[in-house]
Amino acid sequence: MSILVRLLGPVEVRRDDIVTPIGSSKRRTMLASLALTANRPVSLDTLIEALWSDEAPSSATKNLRNHAHALRALLGERVVTHPAAYELCLATDELDVTRFLALADRGADAYAADEAVTAAAAYREALALWRGEPAPGVPRTAALSAIVAGLLDRRLSVFEGYCDAKLASGASGELVPDLRQHLVRHPFREHAWGTLMLAQYRSGDLPGALRSYAQARTGLRRDLGVDPGPDLVNLHRAILSRDPCLDPPHRGARPSPPASVRWPGGRRSGGHQQSEAASMDAVAQAG
Repeated sequence: MSILVRLLGPVEVRRDDIVTPIGSSKRRTMLASLALTANRPVSLDTLIEALWSDEAPSSATKNLRNHAHALRALLGERVVTHPAAYELCLATDELDVTRFLALADRGADAYAADEAVTAAAAYREALALWRGEPAPGVPRTAALSAIVAGLLDRRLSVFEGYCDAKLASGASGELVPDLRQHLVRHPFREHAWGTLMLAQYRSGDLPGALRSYAQARTGLRRDLGVDPGPDLVNLHRAILSRDPCLDPPHRGARPSPPASVRWPGGRRSGGHQQSEAASMDAVAQAG
């Protein structure tokens, strides 16, 4: 029997590709709590906090045992009992979270190897796993909140990596609408502003690229009291001078711009981007 637990959207279990009812909201919460920390024991106290917060009944441990029994009927021996803990053991391809992380890493490795088309395909497949907010309706303990925040941050990075890879493989104008929507929701992502500017420049919209820089600078100054970071400033200068390093790649190869210009490519500026490091420490524990 094949199993897929889906958390990148409403909590769902598919057995042999058929959606299978999970049961009560408490059981759904227990499944999400175990799956978000798959392959790691989760203490009874942590599960009780997730299911009942500060209002746990005296029968909480017994109720957990009943929920675990029902989940075992649903998922088989993947639900493991430990002294004072439960664990959900899932292979990478049995949980959409670990599938997503594996595809994101595959895309990053391909991009680092200058395989832009392969990177874009892996990133696109990773993004397609998302159906909405992770596990909506599941109460958030501090630990679960950190994991979900890390996943959302990683999704932003994967989208931006996808745009980088598409840009490096020759796309330009078709990226502009999606990047604009992305920046409406996340206006302080300097790397995304740079990718938008370069996509506009390569599609022949030099005035649009310059307006985007002005919009980014205005927003950063108004809302954060800071100027754009050096990467975005240097990209702006390169666009103004029509630097040949910004020309579209040939035959799918990624160009090698000077060190002062960082698009399209690889690492994000430190700048004023939203930090991922802390939250991704939590996500790494998800599989």
